[in-house]
Amino acid sequence: MFMKLGRFAQSSLLATTALALGGCGGKAGGGGTTTDTAPLCAADPGPAPLRRITRFEYGRTIADLTGVDPSVAQALPPDEETMDFDDIATAYSVSSLHADRYLQVAEQAAAALTGDAAAMTALAGCDPTGGDAACVSAFVTAFGRRAWRRPLAADELAAMVQLYGDTADPGPTDGLAGVVAAMLQSPQFIYRPEPAATGATASQPQPQLIDGYALATRLAYLLTGAGPDPTLLAAAGAGDLATEAGLLTQTDRLLADARAADLFVHFASEWWEVEAIATLEKDESLYPAWTDTTPAALAEETRLFLADAWQSGPTLPALLTAPVTFADASLAAYYGLPAPSGDAYQRIALDPTRAAGMLTQGSFLAVHAKADQTSPVLRGKFVRAQLFCTPPPPPPPTIVVAPPVVDPRLPTRQRFAQHTADPICARCHTLMDPIGFSFEHDDPIGRWRDTDADLPVDATGALTGTDVDGSLDGVPSLAARLATSAEVGTCAATQWFRYAFGRSEQTTGDACAIGALATALTGPGGDFKQMVRQTVRMAAFRNQPPEAP
Repeated sequence: MFMKLGRFAQSSLLATTALALGGCGGKAGGGGTTTDTAPLCAADPGPAPLRRITRFEYGRTIADLTGVDPSVAQALPPDEETMDFDDIATAYSVSSLHADRYLQVAEQAAAALTGDAAAMTALAGCDPTGGDAACVSAFVTAFGRRAWRRPLAADELAAMVQLYGDTADPGPTDGLAGVVAAMLQSPQFIYRPEPAATGATASQPQPQLIDGYALATRLAYLLTGAGPDPTLLAAAGAGDLATEAGLLTQTDRLLADARAADLFVHFASEWWEVEAIATLEKDESLYPAWTDTTPAALAEETRLFLADAWQSGPTLPALLTAPVTFADASLAAYYGLPAPSGDAYQRIALDPTRAAGMLTQGSFLAVHAKADQTSPVLRGKFVRAQLFCTPPPPPPPTIVVAPPVVDPRLPTRQRFAQHTADPICARCHTLMDPIGFSFEHDDPIGRWRDTDADLPVDATGALTGTDVDGSLDGVPSLAARLATSAEVGTCAATQWFRYAFGRSEQTTGDACAIGALATALTGPGGDFKQMVRQTVRMAAFRNQPPEAP
């Protein structure tokens, strides 16, 4: 069955990918008319690049549609990352390997759905496995609306029903599987087309309001990392997203969905660069507590910390300073903490003189260190680049970049002194190392230490060139300064803007948008949820730029 489908679907995908890249942002497709009066920063919404759903989004979307486990999407090639995010449109590509893997995953998902007669009956309102033509058409219509995130056009429905007929051998279930698998690897599914709203014309010089179904798709992927659910599709079809009130009603509904917490975890994990923990290795001869199971345990700790922050009130100070974490008995022993009761991960209050939110998560500390030693450079660079959005310049091409050789007789601070003693190195390292030294109580695998090379740890440092300059002594003192920094607030809003819109900031309208997002994040009552609500009010979220003549 799938061999015949595979030849059809794969050739269809490869033949139409180029067209999708060039044309999916055009005027095809259906949907409710979106009209608006005064979206924020309306003068210049900036570009709206054609976006492909990422591997993370593909897995979540097909899980919603078919019931298959989202982990099957791990068979897809990893997404190219730009600015540390996996959803920047300019980094996308679709290779022959992508096409092969889309085929593989789509067939698994199709088998999961067509093996569940109750789910198919719920979709179609009848049992399509009996082969009744009207019921098959009803199934294709219903599944197509969910998969392509809009109603199928008449010719699209006819083509899918024809595909059913071509692949319904030896029986109706085979034909239904053929339709599902073809839809799940089509450009209409893999990409996110954004036609203009009804009544817009390409000749208009002003930004174009996007179609209601396209707006529903933007909202769903922004908040859940998956396609629109039936409630959101119904709102789009009824024109309810045409007003700010209607759009915010759906936004608030999705913010309360458990999947919004997952999306926040994904965003924050990429922003803080902790996803690298999955494949991280350490020198186990120096750090025998690090085992094959440690990366997964640290990843789960951070996932639970971020999910809890989302539920408890995701303020920027909480993310930076909260002295709590999550651990089971094994991870508690790793950190030298009292064992929690039971076997599950539990919320644990930590010493606020040692712990400070994401900055003392084991995953963050281990990723921003070397295999055999800590790295004031990596840790200080992260603060500059990811929290202040002012990355230091790269080293001169004549410099050989290598950490100092580990010497058990010398603490880290002394071994890194060469960075500031050499004038060529000092220009950059004075921006990073003094911040990184404040992390010296945290060893390369994320555990607290009081000594380094048998000497008391010196975790003093300094912030310079920021709006919260001053001396530091340990991570909590750094976190306290970062939590009050307007520059950090603006940088956090910038990181969210890049993730939310799949591109870098480019225009005066983008500057306006980031300023409004920073206010929503850091103003009275502000947090990441308020920043999300502000996002959907933006002209950049509800419009696309005028097409070139």
